[in-house]
Formats: sequence, structure tokens, C-alpha cells
Amino acid sequence: MITFRSIFEELVQELKPIRGHLGVRNTIAIDDIVDWDRVNVDAFKKFLDGSEIPYEPGDDPRSLYNSIGAGAPEAYYWLWKHKPGREAASSMKAIVKKDSYVLYAFKRYSDTYMHILIDEGSGQILGMIAANPSSEPVHKSYFGIAPWEVLLSEMVPSVRGGGEGKIMYLMFLEARKAIISDSTLYEGSFTMWDTQIRAAAKYSGVLVGDFPIVNKDTSIYDMAIPSTAIDNFFASNTIAPWIIKYSNKLNSLNPKECYYVHVESDTYNERTFLEVLDSLAEEADPKLIVDVLRGVVRGKRRSKLDPEVNKYIRLSGESWGFEAWSDTKRLTNPKHIIVSLTSQNGSSSAPIAIYDIDLSLPEPEVKIL
Repeated sequence: MITFRSIFEELVQELKPIRGHLGVRNTIAIDDIVDWDRVNVDAFKKFLDGSEIPYEPGDDPRSLYNSIGAGAPEAYYWLWKHKPGREAASSMKAIVKKDSYVLYAFKRYSDTYMHILIDEGSGQILGMIAANPSSEPVHKSYFGIAPWEVLLSEMVPSVRGGGEGKIMYLMFLEARKAIISDSTLYEGSFTMWDTQIRAAAKYSGVLVGDFPIVNKDTSIYDMAIPSTAIDNFFASNTIAPWIIKYSNKLNSLNPKECYYVHVESDTYNERTFLEVLDSLAEEADPKLIVDVLRGVVRGKRRSKLDPEVNKYIRLSGESWGFEAWSDTKRLTNPKHIIVSLTSQNGSSSAPIAIYDIDLSLPEPEVKIL
């Protein structure tokens, strides 16, 4: 069974900013939008000589293009204009225009689309985003529409740092309404998602597993949810109201005082699980509470617990899942234990409910966020 932990362990480290840019090429891949067999090599050489773009001698247009050392947005544009790939030419259309910039899109595979940023004023192709609409039903329940998930993005190296990357992503957001970042982000794109895209979208934040947490006004580094639990960024102009309400409550907590866990069960609903947590809150011992949620309490400790809690421990051995979003070192003395409950039945991974076991009160209590 794919669990939250297996997803986290695979993706969390990749989300952290890494210095450098994606890939090692000096140019970006253009095979999808250029039909190399139909490009006239002499005409291409003539264009390169007239533009004073440095290149190495070669007998075919592909090798000429790949020899260009500093990236070639003008050469990219010339190739596309003169001999576009047949598939791209048949389905490519402009989806957003902003001043001289145009974002084109065409279908590459059955569910993947290429988005190409072109500056028509200067005759340059600047970058690309490969993305597809999410097939997860739960995503549509969160955003009201299927968000678009980025698979890969690149900018021509010679234009990096000039602001065109931001323009491309903001046009992509305008066209697609709700977007999710790639799981691998490098320093420049990580910063852009955490600052510029976050500021531009109506709703923005991060995904923990598949669940969105709105965090528009705060950097990822200052969020209540621990950074080790974060998988991707998202930006959207629409989102379910209950997610905003939950996010506001969660973000009001001090992250240094919280411990986060996730429980999967096909037995409990919102109210019956609340009864278990209410009984656990009376113990006021965070380590014991987490051990019970893990289902590892045995012997005399278990015999002293409330019957509802014992029932939960018994059932948890039959159908259940537990994942901690927090480092166990944070369990020393948390004031809040945040528990999300999802069902193992059905295709949706949306939480049934999210609870706050508030241990900061003289008499601990449980609240449904």
C-alpha cells in the first residue's frame, strides 16, 4: 500500500532548494516543435551567419543548433517558424497573450501538454513548461477544477535571471487557473514559487501529500506545518472555502509547539474518532497519545486506558495506517497534536476531519479544525 510516509520519503528531500538549474544543456530541448528532416541546413546557416550567433560547423541543422554555446532564443524561434513539427503545428494554439509575450500550448502525448513562451516582438522562444491536468478526483474537490501539474520546465540559459521565467509561470497560471509545482525544484524556481508566484495567485501554499494548505502571506520557511512534510507548491485562483478556514487555524499555531500525525482508518468517522481523541486528551501525555495512535500500547499501560481507546487499538491492528509528519524529537513537550483522519476506502484521500488535541489548557481538549 502506498502510504504518506512512502510518498514523503521519496519526495521531501527533492523539494528542498538545490543550487543550479535543471539539466546541463546550453540549449533547451526543441525536438517537439521542430521537424528536423524538413529544415533547410543552408538556410539555417545563412540565418545564423546573419544573426552573428556563434556556432560550430556541421552538416545537419540539429548539430548546428546543439553547437550554439550560449542558448539561442532567436535560433529556436527561426526553426519553429520555418519548419515546425507536424504534431505541434496541428494542435498548437495561443492560450495567453501579454504585451509581446505569447504562451502557446500543444498536446504532446495523451495527457501531456507543452507550453512554449514566445516573445513575438524580439522573435525569440524563451522557455517551456510540460504539464498535465491532474487525474486525482480529490484535487478537483479541493480546487473546483483539475489543477495542472508541472512535469518539467526550462528556460533558454541566455535569458535566465531576466524575469521571463516569472512571466511564463504567471501566464501559465492565468491560462490554467490552478497549478502544482514539479516535485524537484532548483534554487531559482524554488524561490520564485515561494515568493513571486505565491504573491500573484489568489490562493497559494503547499501540498502535504495531496492536501493543500493555504499560506499566501508567509514563506514556506515560516509555516506551521513542518518543512519535512511538504511535497509541492500550488497556486490557484479558486479553492474550497473549508480549506481556507482550516489553513487559517493551522497557520495561527506556533510550529514549535505542534506535533503532526496522520491516521487512516476505514472504521471511524468524524464523530466516533473524536470520542477516541477526547479520551486520549484526558491522559495529557503526548508520547502516550502518539503511541496509542500508532497502535503500539500494550500490557498494563493499555489496560488502564478508556474502553473507547482500547477498542481503537484493537481495530487498528486490522485495518489502519499511521504516519508522523513531525520529527520524533519534537515530541518532547508539544502543546498541540494535530491529527488528520482519512478513510482507506474509496478513491479520495481527502481528510474526513482534522483535529487539534490542545494540551496547553489546564484540562486538555480536542477541537475539530
